[in-house]
Amino acid sequence: MTFSSNGKDGFPLLHSIMSYELHGLFYIMSAIFIHLVLTPIFLNNEKQLKYLFAIILIALVFLYWGFEDINPYIYSLHLFPVCLIIVLLFLGITPSWMTWICFNIGCLVLFNHFSQPVLVSSSILLISGYIRKHATHKQKLGVKLLYATGMLIMYDVLYVMFVPQLSLYAQYTMLLSFPSVWMVTYLLFYVKKNEVHKQRLLLLEKDRMIGQMAATISHEVRNPLTSTRGFLQLLAQKEITVHDHKRYMELALSGIDQATTMISDYLNYAKPAANLQEQLDMKAELDAILRFITPYATQRLVTIELSHETEAPLFILGDSKKLRQCLINLLNLS
Repeated sequence: MTFSSNGKDGFPLLHSIMSYELHGLFYIMSAIFIHLVLTPIFLNNEKQLKYLFAIILIALVFLYWGFEDINPYIYSLHLFPVCLIIVLLFLGITPSWMTWICFNIGCLVLFNHFSQPVLVSSSILLISGYIRKHATHKQKLGVKLLYATGMLIMYDVLYVMFVPQLSLYAQYTMLLSFPSVWMVTYLLFYVKKNEVHKQRLLLLEKDRMIGQMAATISHEVRNPLTSTRGFLQLLAQKEITVHDHKRYMELALSGIDQATTMISDYLNYAKPAANLQEQLDMKAELDAILRFITPYATQRLVTIELSHETEAPLFILGDSKKLRQCLINLLNLS
């Protein structure tokens, strides 16, 4: 293998390469930034989050094709390997396949043929990433940087094997690709670390909410169950009339239904049903609550007296079950 200059050397050559590579990095960094902004929306779905970055990256590659002056060396020795390596390291095999297909199609469209060195190098890189997909999943930053460096070296070596004469421009492009892959790996590592931190905070918040819900449920359910127990004790009395027996049975079942409804509401709190607003007669609601709460009060030697300032009905708009539960809780706590 021989290496030769194409007539350009020194600072102008480096300036040209760095200018092209910085343009490519701009698109990669834009993908990282957009991914970071959209992460909270997809935080609960890790699979969608992985595909999101791959889709953003591919979309920006299409923009790169349309608006940039594309240099074949920069495309094949910088942009392609850097993008493929970071997707392999952080997103998994399926997004990597998407990236591989996209960039190789770019070779066909932009250069009118599949570049054999690029196709072979990227294919072997993809296979090696698949073999080591579990080894790099939760590695530290230093290990990921080593993997990224090794993968880029492998890509470059494979590329060189298929090129009979490598220009100085291509050599510099290869060398300057290493700082790029290090920088992007560093940034994506902390972006993913931030995602993990947010997911842990979300799990902690869910655990806290579950604890609060458990305490609330135990309090809310205890009240109707206590009243139901009182009615069942009244049913055990021998001198009870048939009318009272039927009434106590209905009230006991009503308490069980109320407890069941509250449990169902808490289990479905993530999908709350629409509030059923209806016209309620406050006098009728208070009378119903009084019948339900009386056995509970009697057990504690408490007398409840209910008086209405007027015989005219007082109507409000609300949910009967929630209103009754609220008033029962107030009476039990008083």
